[in-house]
Amino acid sequence: MTTTESLPASAAADPASIAEERAGIIGMIARRATLVRYLVIGGGAVVLDVGLFLLADRVFGWHPVLSNTFSTAVAVIASFLANSYGNFRVTDRLWLRFLSFAVVSGAGWLLSTAIIWIAVDIAGLDPVVAKILTLLPVVALQYSLNKKITFAPSTGRTPS
Repeated sequence: MTTTESLPASAAADPASIAEERAGIIGMIARRATLVRYLVIGGGAVVLDVGLFLLADRVFGWHPVLSNTFSTAVAVIASFLANSYGNFRVTDRLWLRFLSFAVVSGAGWLLSTAIIWIAVDIAGLDPVVAKILTLLPVVALQYSLNKKITFAPSTGRTPS
């Protein structure tokens, strides 16, 4: 009995199909490299955001909405710089792009602040739980807007 005869048919796959499957996974990641980098940068921004939120809320005793405003502002600046230079690699018209990023982030801040206000002041949840509840909807909103607006390649313009 050979080794492949003792294995189930699914485990004795053709080496070419295994290589093709791996190439498919790598290709999928490569096609989504911008999204993957956005999520990694965003993960760092989330750590910064939540860390500063905890500092402001637990150590300084600030109201959750003020804590959220402070932590979000710092994380926005860090995320913009990392996405401009490291992810989308679009650095022309930097101040205009930052303004666009800030407006998109403002939309995310409004969404997160509304969620925090409802969760803390109406539902009585812990502020940190409320902050965590904001993460997924805010990331989805901001990624789609930033990809389409803020970091869209300039067309027919010379970099300034």
